[in-house]
Amino acid sequence: MNSQAIVLDLDGTTLTTKKTVNPLLVQYIQSLRKRGLLVLIATGRTINEVNDILPEEFIVDGVVASNGMNIFVGKQQVHKSEIPSATVQYLIEQSIEFGIYHEIYHQDGSKTAKKTSLQSEMTNLNSHKYKHTKWTASIHTNNVEKILFFDDRASLVSKWFEKLQKMQLTHPFAAALSSSDLIDVNGLGATKAAGVSTVLSKLHLDFKNVIAFGDGGNDLPLFQRVGKSVAMKNAREEIQSKADDITTYTNDENGLYHYLYQLFH
Repeated sequence: MNSQAIVLDLDGTTLTTKKTVNPLLVQYIQSLRKRGLLVLIATGRTINEVNDILPEEFIVDGVVASNGMNIFVGKQQVHKSEIPSATVQYLIEQSIEFGIYHEIYHQDGSKTAKKTSLQSEMTNLNSHKYKHTKWTASIHTNNVEKILFFDDRASLVSKWFEKLQKMQLTHPFAAALSSSDLIDVNGLGATKAAGVSTVLSKLHLDFKNVIAFGDGGNDLPLFQRVGKSVAMKNAREEIQSKADDITTYTNDENGLYHYLYQLFH
């Protein structure tokens, strides 16, 4: 294929489990850009999280943040949307009744969570760490671009995801099982594939000339559209089975760098 662009997931792909980027990968990505390859980020993270976690020298040509809720071509924002307030209220109320943890991400970069008998600032989970979260007595539903649901018990997360899939039939939102212990919820129709489609149209590129890398359930819609999909070695088996290829090394072994080097060297 005529590779004109690559799309990179962040967590579990570009980032190590310690949420860092290998300097060798940063350097090689920039060398590919100098050779004319466009580099896009497609992530469940908000744009504020993307800017906070990527090194300053990690320059890209576009970002699909919050699974397509916030889209940038270069540094220009070309799309922004939010989850309806009534939907946020309903989902959080249902999650509290179900007994699963939540965190609400607002477009101004703030994060809130309703303090309940289940969760509070004292909550200590392996799967997710509350950081800079404002604990509230009521549910804050304003300007929400993402909701996270999570628990250390993967079986509980799976059951909640099944319930969310049924709720999607009557309420306007999109849910993706990003990992076995984490669910991303965004606005109706928001997917990485839809977001990347917006970027590609602005850059006059076609999906057939794009390679996508990822490791989670929110990468699957994108895998179905691109010319080549590559799952990380550390991805769950059901993700690997939907990809055209699998990296030889994990994200903690700089697997993305090794794959790109073999492909473009």
